Amino acid sequence: TQSTWGIGIFWCLCSFFFVMEEVLGLSPEEIEFFSENETLTIIPKFRLERQLELICGTVGPFHPNIPTTVPLWLAIALKQHDRCEIRAPDWMDVKNLSAVLKEEKANGTFQSLPMNYIPISSQLLKIAKDDIPNSATVKVLLEDIENIRQAKIRDGLARVQGPETIKLNNISAMEVNRIRPFIQPVLARFYELSKEQDTQASESQATDLSSGRESDRLSQAMRRRDRMGQ
Repeated sequence: TQSTWGIGIFWCLCSFFFVMEEVLGLSPEEIEFFSENETLTIIPKFRLERQLELICGTVGPFHPNIPTTVPLWLAIALKQHDRCEIRAPDWMDVKNLSAVLKEEKANGTFQSLPMNYIPISSQLLKIAKDDIPNSATVKVLLEDIENIRQAKIRDGLARVQGPETIKLNNISAMEVNRIRPFIQPVLARFYELSKEQDTQASESQATDLSSGRESDRLSQAMRRRDRMGQ
């Protein structure tokens, strides 16, 4: 039945929401902060022969024009002091983003992108725009992708009232954060359905028990009457 289906979806959404709440129960600023631990490639403009021991791991040594991998926060700091160039990740290439946008438009599934693609791309376009080929086009493509994905999420959640399945695979951390205002009313509605189903089940059990007792009493009365007749 639809109510049974609804309760199943309720628990499915609860599992999704609370798992994501535990992992990504963060503000947008906190999501951006943690995304800065993601690594990318830089081209240093300085020399440092020794390695640096950081909390997130070891980086270096650094040699001019020799690519090396560092956390995003360090790449940003070096870029702001003109000590490096930042190599944009492959997924920010115009060709790759165009392909993602095409697929996002063509079907209802979410294409695979990094979990923190939104804050990473936002910071790179703000701090290292001159290092990103066709940065203006990249920015437009990313905005189009974000808008289409947000529309899919809202549309999917709006259909939860009926017997349909929604897939939220491949959504990013920031996208999870943004759907909270939409998903909370849905969860509240299915919580009400769950309570109603529990109440109906309890009333049904009480009715069955009462009927069983009445049947037992009637059987006992008939047996007593038969014995008295004998």
